[in-house]
Amino acid sequence: MATTPPDPFDGFEITDEWADAAKKREKSAQERADRYAKINQGNKQEEALRKEKIKAESASKKVRSAKVWPWFAFAGLCALVIGLSFII
Repeated sequence: MATTPPDPFDGFEITDEWADAAKKREKSAQERADRYAKINQGNKQEEALRKEKIKAESASKKVRSAKVWPWFAFAGLCALVIGLSFII
């Protein structure tokens, strides 16, 4: 008949003092939740800043395109006049 070896941890009790003496400690659920909330808050702030920057860039592009289109129209009109002068 096979006998099982004795359990070396039989009667061993994990106490708070024993757990606090550990070199490496796992963070509590509340500590992890607080850390992730802080990270998430920072991500939301960065995203808001990124959206503001995109809005500002698109507004400046609209202003630039409003300044460029009249020149394209003028160049097209000049090309049309020059083209018609060769035809007539």
